[in-house]
Amino acid sequence: MTELLNSLRLMFSRLASHRCPNGHYVKPSFAVAAMQEITCNKCGEKNFYGPDAEDLASIVVELAQLVVEQDMLEQLTYLN
Repeated sequence: MTELLNSLRLMFSRLASHRCPNGHYVKPSFAVAAMQEITCNKCGEKNFYGPDAEDLASIVVELAQLVVEQDMLEQLTYLN
């Protein structure tokens, strides 16, 4: 399971369309994997980086915890 999650984490990090500080979506780039600056195609913003795999891992863990909590709440509501 851990290897699967690592693969998903890396895939999302490398293939995702990240947002520039001004909110524009930037096309996927190998610059994220190389930890290089990303340039926004719309506004030209250069001083930002995509989230690395570790940042995405913490987001995935938080989302998984929310899903579990939501499922538990639904089960409690169903029992009442």
